[in-house]
Amino acid sequence: MSGFTARVHFTTEFDGDTVSMQLGRLSTRHIMQMMPHFEDALDSENKPGLKFALNSELEVSRVATEFLPEYVYDFSGLKDSDGNAVSLETAISAWYFNQLISSILRKLMEISKPSIEEADALGKPSVD
Repeated sequence: MSGFTARVHFTTEFDGDTVSMQLGRLSTRHIMQMMPHFEDALDSENKPGLKFALNSELEVSRVATEFLPEYVYDFSGLKDSDGNAVSLETAISAWYFNQLISSILRKLMEISKPSIEEADALGKPSVD
């Protein structure tokens, strides 16, 4: 049985809010659009991860606005200064939320392609 799940729960902090959502896995076409804008990096705990390639953030934001709503479900927890809910569409279109959208995009990329270890395991034929 594979480890594939159609959606993955994701929670992140932004500007004092705990933002929660379900993320679908990117299609191959959208992965191919995004890959040139990411590079492998180590996170703060020296674990492999993804970060935007230098000078790609604007292009990533432009591309992402076209398809991000297809992959984000049950978006909640983001509030404006009056305590009103901020929609995903507003978060995508307002530059104020760029760091949040970047975080969502990195998570989408992470969950949409298998890690090196997973890819190695998937590619090995079974021996009978």
